Amino acid sequence: MEKILNQIREILGENLTSLMHYQRFNEDLLIIVLREADIQALIKIRKPLKKTGFIVFLEHDLGHGEDVFPLEYLHMQTHVDVIEGKDYFASMKLKKTDIRTQLEYELRNKLIHLRQDFLIAPNQKTFLKKILPQFVVFLEALFFLKNITPTRDFEPDIQVIEDEYNIDLTAFQWLLRVEQGVTKLHKSQITDMIQSVHDQLESLLHIINKLKI
Repeated sequence: MEKILNQIREILGENLTSLMHYQRFNEDLLIIVLREADIQALIKIRKPLKKTGFIVFLEHDLGHGEDVFPLEYLHMQTHVDVIEGKDYFASMKLKKTDIRTQLEYELRNKLIHLRQDFLIAPNQKTFLKKILPQFVVFLEALFFLKNITPTRDFEPDIQVIEDEYNIDLTAFQWLLRVEQGVTKLHKSQITDMIQSVHDQLESLLHIINKLKI
């Protein structure tokens, strides 16, 4: 990784203001922050980043986007490690009203895509596993809206949210166990699991839709 970072530093030069490591469930991403967009330079870092997930921000993205991307920024606030440069997330002031609004939007969007994407997914088992990284972002928002600090231990955190919002989220606990190798997802179970995930997200949507901030 240090070799990759050195290549990025050399290519981006003084335009680079920050490098951060971001962990979203089982995904490891490199956050790159630039002063201004330089497409030619970004093309040059494509090769060293070929096998590394990454996100490129400009400084103004992180200075004026709290009301547009509050869910993502909330999760990043607590799941980034600064490699070098400025921690842009530490000083962000996020509002519950913005979090609730985007959470409702993302849940509605997720449900629409869930109903169509599983039909065309080449591997429905892999499709199900990809739900968890986004769900952990939702989970962080649900804690924030209740003024509760999560342990960030996935399974007990889900149980807390189930109690706080009076909702069943067992499908996500089951997906976690599949991801951990504790249990197996058989082909005959996939359709029922997709239905459970859909129904539990829909129940959560109705709760958030009625939630008063």
